[in-house]
Amino acid sequence: MISVRKIVLFLLLSSIFCGNTALSAQQKTLFRQVVDRFGADAKGIWVHFYKGKVDDSQPVLFCMGNDGETYKGFYTYKGSKDKYFFQGKVTAHQVHWMELNSQGEITGYLQGELNEDNAVLQRMDLSRQFVRDISLERTRYPRAGMEDCSDGLWLKQLKGSLLDKACTVVLQHETEGTIRGVIQFEKSHKSYDLKGKCKDAPCRNIHLHLSNPNGIALGDVLLQSDDEGHYRVSAKVDDNHTRYSDWEVLDSFPVICSIASAGPSGYSYVYPYLNRKHFDRWLGLRFKRWVHQFRAALGKEEKQYLQEVGDRATAWVDIEYIGPKMVS
Repeated sequence: MISVRKIVLFLLLSSIFCGNTALSAQQKTLFRQVVDRFGADAKGIWVHFYKGKVDDSQPVLFCMGNDGETYKGFYTYKGSKDKYFFQGKVTAHQVHWMELNSQGEITGYLQGELNEDNAVLQRMDLSRQFVRDISLERTRYPRAGMEDCSDGLWLKQLKGSLLDKACTVVLQHETEGTIRGVIQFEKSHKSYDLKGKCKDAPCRNIHLHLSNPNGIALGDVLLQSDDEGHYRVSAKVDDNHTRYSDWEVLDSFPVICSIASAGPSGYSYVYPYLNRKHFDRWLGLRFKRWVHQFRAALGKEEKQYLQEVGDRATAWVDIEYIGPKMVS
């Protein structure tokens, strides 16, 4: 007869055994994969994860570790199982890494700046002629999934006044941190260019430069948004006096994007969807033809060349005017 005490002891041992089995099954977590790059006897490895985009469009995840002297790790593109390994030094926040394939052969170089919260890197091929820009932010949740290529991008139509003159504005967050647009004054029908940067991650604060069609700078315009879709505007144009006004968001449009081929070769595109049947169909067909042309060009390249260098193409759309019957 088996006592209750023996049953409880058996259950406890079973729980411990199952726990060890589960732990063993998770030996290939991202953390463990980074640590394994340092060898079986590695100790004191600090592991960090950074998410971001390549060329402002292709989501990427960097998994990196360091032992106080050398950085080792790998990066991978969203939608791909391929890993691109790297190792090297970081001196005074400056990155000097070699990119390696699974056989340990050098396939490229990574350089740039790495900080506690973010990184700005460049990936170069072996000839150092072809460069891809990489923008990253540190994350604690690498398994949570990377951002979609259109996350944070938008196109807005606004209405208000600038320098006491009624105006309409088309603003587009077309790449990470970059804002472009056109302002048109209603009475004179004159248009001016706006170009600038987001001053914070959610892009609630924007610094724009106002210029005429000839590219001559006219002044600065600062925007600060609230939770209700309004912008508080301050402008310094032609003189040192700051003038204030308000802009209201009339409409906001989603951005469509696509990324194909997650390796060094491929294409990406970004364009707005305006919910205007004829325009959206026309624009979509243009991108379809563009993708077809690029695929045909890739098909003519030698496979070894694409693996060593890579060909990439990027396309985007700038919208300058949105009217009731016309889009420019």
